[in-house]
Amino acid sequence: MPSPNRTVRGLKAIRTHSGKPDRVIIPYKDYLVITTLEREKSRRETERAELLTRVKAVNSSLQFIESKKAEILYGLG
Repeated sequence: MPSPNRTVRGLKAIRTHSGKPDRVIIPYKDYLVITTLEREKSRRETERAELLTRVKAVNSSLQFIESKKAEILYGLG
């Protein structure tokens, strides 16, 4: 049995940060989100550039096919 002057504290008496907003305690989370978004943007820009290169190659190939087709049709009269 505890002495009468001593206060017994339980689990509810432990101070935590659970009730406080994250912005006050951990301000770097916003920077992590911004960094993640910037990395995703960079990846998407690289992906877009590669896709544009592929589209240009396909368009070039289609033009070549059309020119060969026109040559053959011209030769047939």
